[in-house]
Amino acid sequence: MAQATVTPKHSKLLMLAAIAVVIAALYFAKEVLIPIALAIMLSFLLAPLVTRLQRLKLGRIPAVISLVILLVSGIGFLGYLVYGQISDLAEKLPQYQSNMEEKATWLRKLTSGGAFDKASRAIEKSIERATSKPSSSPTITPSVATTTAEERDSLTSSDARPPIPVVLTHGAPNPFSTFYKSLAPVIEPAATLGLVAILMIFMLVAREDLRDRIIRLIGQGRINITTQAMDEAGKRISKYLIAQCIVNGTYGLAVGLGLWLIGLTLGDSSPSFPNWLLWGLLTGVLRFIPYIGPWIGAAFPMIISLAVYHGMTVPLVVLAMFLVIELISNNWMEPWLYGSSTGVSEVAILIAAVFWTWLWGMPGLLLATPLTTIIVVMGKYVPQLEFLNILLGSDPALEPKYRFYQRLLAEDVEEAEDLLTEYVSEQSLVNVYDDVVLPALSLAETDRHRDRLDAPKQEQIRIEIRDLVEQMGDIPPEHEAIKTRGENGKLTLTIKKGTVPGPDLPVRGPEDLAVENQAANYDRTILCLPARDPADEISGLMLTQLLDRRGYHAENVSVEKLASEYVELVETKGVQVVFISALPPAAVTHARYIVKRLRSRLPDVKIIVGLWTVSGEANIRRATERLTKTGADVVVCTLREALHQLRQVVAPLALNDESEKKEAVPA
Repeated sequence: MAQATVTPKHSKLLMLAAIAVVIAALYFAKEVLIPIALAIMLSFLLAPLVTRLQRLKLGRIPAVISLVILLVSGIGFLGYLVYGQISDLAEKLPQYQSNMEEKATWLRKLTSGGAFDKASRAIEKSIERATSKPSSSPTITPSVATTTAEERDSLTSSDARPPIPVVLTHGAPNPFSTFYKSLAPVIEPAATLGLVAILMIFMLVAREDLRDRIIRLIGQGRINITTQAMDEAGKRISKYLIAQCIVNGTYGLAVGLGLWLIGLTLGDSSPSFPNWLLWGLLTGVLRFIPYIGPWIGAAFPMIISLAVYHGMTVPLVVLAMFLVIELISNNWMEPWLYGSSTGVSEVAILIAAVFWTWLWGMPGLLLATPLTTIIVVMGKYVPQLEFLNILLGSDPALEPKYRFYQRLLAEDVEEAEDLLTEYVSEQSLVNVYDDVVLPALSLAETDRHRDRLDAPKQEQIRIEIRDLVEQMGDIPPEHEAIKTRGENGKLTLTIKKGTVPGPDLPVRGPEDLAVENQAANYDRTILCLPARDPADEISGLMLTQLLDRRGYHAENVSVEKLASEYVELVETKGVQVVFISALPPAAVTHARYIVKRLRSRLPDVKIIVGLWTVSGEANIRRATERLTKTGADVVVCTLREALHQLRQVVAPLALNDESEKKEAVPA
């Protein structure tokens, strides 16, 4: 019997079912998984410190024990400071009562008589009317005239006596249960923290053994990939956690010092802001809670400033201080320290925070970024989970050439121009043409040949690319090649620094510069001939533009001319070097035809064929053999390679022209 094969549709359904099962397991097993996840994150954070202690000739276990002792001592010292600050705050709170009443009175006066006050009074009146409305069911009361004297006496006596409460007792309360109930809110978190600490210690001690077991479990036959994934995940998470500690620590320090300075300069009742050290520590710790932690920490100093200081100057300054520190932290500190350490996009971090908070509550919010980082790394190395890396990763989903081509398809020329401008600001124009514009033009040609793109749309894309290329030609290059003539009459090349970053000249050393100087003396025209259609002409326009920027005399011939006219043009202008611009598909066939026509009439002309965007060693080798047999001298696939080969071809021709000029001069 033939075995049934699993179709891609079934595999997708199985993948969705597996994801649902994993999410359900994470939810129902959160009581067990949360301590393990916290221990793993802390071990990632402390592992570099253990490694540094081991470099001081300490063993693994002594290093871990020393680190734990340092951490416990530090936490105990901070706890002592916090306890002292809280005790001091509790003693001073009654002193702030009068100021708080003053602020409440001021706020009541500010809101009275306004729209808020009118709305509140209207709501109160509507509530009073609703509650004072008579009930629809009439109440029946006994009439005094129809009741007997005995009944009246019984009613009066029953009303006078209050009801006797009934208390049910089940024995004396258990003191142990009462004690447990009073300590239950503290015992459970303390037990969880203790379990996390024990797991963290054992993970730090047996880190290599745990790593080997995980590799043995999930990396059979894929040890290299599993090792790379684990190392990358560990580095990303460790770098993120260390950066977060630095950012939050400096944030709390800045808040504490800022409050101290505000109290010292603007305070009218005390020499410094009350308990500024406590608020600095609290804001630094609460900032580990993403998004809501910083503002929860800011609320406490704001309330204290309202309670302690008269007027609104100090509270407004405190609010401004938090805004400034938050802006500096978000726009300078975090990008500088975090960078792309996690590899997770900003939108994915927001979605992950919501998802993990729904799944695990507050611990999930704390662990959202590290857990999502692990998921992104899994998507990078596991082919079946690649969609997770695409959805959540920070790497661009589309390569530059596809982004540019997609903007052209969407007829968004302005954004396409912005993309090119952005790319040119980061790298040279040669690289932008090779990596973005030429591939996008080739994609359009391929879609047209496969009937995926109609002729009007294709023509529109060609026009837009041509206009954008002409606009890019107006951007000043980073290196401008300028011909200058010395005292001996010899032309030399001067490299002038411009404005756009990125090496625009393929010059690497003194020898290359000497060849470039020789080529700069070449004054003859270099013709660029399109192989067949307007796309080849646009490619030739990019090449001639780059040649003009380097001081060559280059001319791009229109595609409307015939092959015979190409030959006549070469003969008329005395051209020695010809470029044939050919863009796939069907580039080789049309390029070979023009090479044959030129070689049959002009055997001494140097012919360089540009098969733009052709890739693959086998394809390049096969196309080069076909073209060189026809008569081509050089075959290139990129504009950068074309510029390099042109120097090698033109330099000896320039020397020959110079020697011929010297021989023609009469003695």
